[in-house]
Amino acid sequence: MVANSHSINAGSSLLTLSQATDKYGLSPQTWRNFDAEGKIVCVRTPGGHRRILESSIREALGIDDSTPEDGPKPAIYCRVSSLSQAKEGSLDKQRARMRGLPPFSVPGVMRVWVG
Repeated sequence: MVANSHSINAGSSLLTLSQATDKYGLSPQTWRNFDAEGKIVCVRTPGGHRRILESSIREALGIDDSTPEDGPKPAIYCRVSSLSQAKEGSLDKQRARMRGLPPFSVPGVMRVWVG
């Protein structure tokens, strides 16, 4: 495997595109674009598949591991436009979807955490 000018430590976590997509909620194409733009560090397997250095993902997405767990927690606002939508379960679906999102930030989008 060859890295993009960063050294990979023995304790570094490498993720496949699929694992990164599942964990951080961005599409495989976004990870490919980030790799091409140098926003994340990828290594290639002998077969040519990407493995993404997880610490570079967290850095690119602005995830700060130093934030204390007992610190302030941002809130997420879910709403529906009508009582009928609430009765149909739209609000519950929104809540479930928001709880399933990973903590990340994307330029132009507010930072999201779900507790």
